[in-house]
Amino acid sequence: LLVRQAGAAEVGALWLRAAPWLPLVMLCEVGYAAFDAWAVAYLLGEDARRVPWPVWIRSTAYAYGFSIVLPAGRTTGEVGRAATLAPYVGAARATAVGAQLQGTTLLANGINSLISALWVLQSYGPNSNVVRWFFANALLLMTLGGGTLAIARSAPLRRFLERRLPAATAGRPSLGVHL
Repeated sequence: LLVRQAGAAEVGALWLRAAPWLPLVMLCEVGYAAFDAWAVAYLLGEDARRVPWPVWIRSTAYAYGFSIVLPAGRTTGEVGRAATLAPYVGAARATAVGAQLQGTTLLANGINSLISALWVLQSYGPNSNVVRWFFANALLLMTLGGGTLAIARSAPLRRFLERRLPAATAGRPSLGVHL
């Protein structure tokens, strides 16, 4: 659609102008995936040592790829990661870590949106619709992030998951231990 609207020559010229920046963009993307995997390992603590390197790579690739191409990207990516890690750390533990990472990511994006809103407010003034949208986005993301973390720490939810995943939680500490 872009090529059809702008024309192949214009799109090609844009790619040529962007080409010097592509290695930096790729480095940022690899860094994003690496820090994402590190965050999961950090949240897993000692359990992370039970996950073989090929599984780490696969779980990170699933989370990253799913988040780009599937609806509800980040959430779908965390489901894919949890399914990949579950045989090594248990379904409850993998799910808990996915919920924690999802919640903290939403909070971080909300904070970034708030900082952007303040910058736009300073640049364009309080009457700009863009400012209102940035503040609304920040509020929404921080509410969703905080809500996700609160729900993940909910005792009734833990009990529900432990009832729904009995084979995955058998012989393992309560899900509450993981949060």
